[in-house]
Amino acid sequence: MRGSDLDLPVVHDSPETDRQVRRQLEKLFLHRRFGLDLIVRTPAEVARNMADGNPFYTEHIFGRGVILYQREDVQPTG
Repeated sequence: MRGSDLDLPVVHDSPETDRQVRRQLEKLFLHRRFGLDLIVRTPAEVARNMADGNPFYTEHIFGRGVILYQREDVQPTG
């Protein structure tokens, strides 16, 4: 689909900053042929956005989004 991209939310619990994690992930997608927006957040940041009713999280990510991978020891936020 021309003009579309992939919004890829990544929830991490590492001691690294969101920016550091995003830069590591960007290296994995260097030679992609599609637009990519990496949305890197901690569980606390996701919970805060959900509690605030942020429509990007409540409607798009957790409303219409698809979970591609989820650790077994983590419960979905949405």
